[in-house]
Amino acid sequence: MYIIHERLQTIRYERGLSQAYLAKKLGISATTVNAWETATSKPHVEFVIKLAKFFNVTTDYLLGMDDAPYLLDISELTATQREELLASFSVIKAKK
Repeated sequence: MYIIHERLQTIRYERGLSQAYLAKKLGISATTVNAWETATSKPHVEFVIKLAKFFNVTTDYLLGMDDAPYLLDISELTATQREELLASFSVIKAKK
């Protein structure tokens, strides 16, 4: 089952990002992102990995092999709680 197009579009919407912004961050065209989201083409494995890193989710989640987007299941947290948790991780990571 091919699900990455749905997951990609959903997570991009949830983050409030445009296709153009995502494309710029990945170094590709917005047309390519649109093709992925409409399932007219599939991202190469290197872009699946880049997408997972960019959105801070697992590749398994993007590919539809796992319904938990994060290694730590935070799906029951509110959006605000998830944002606070991710911000906390960013602060911790910056202290390395």
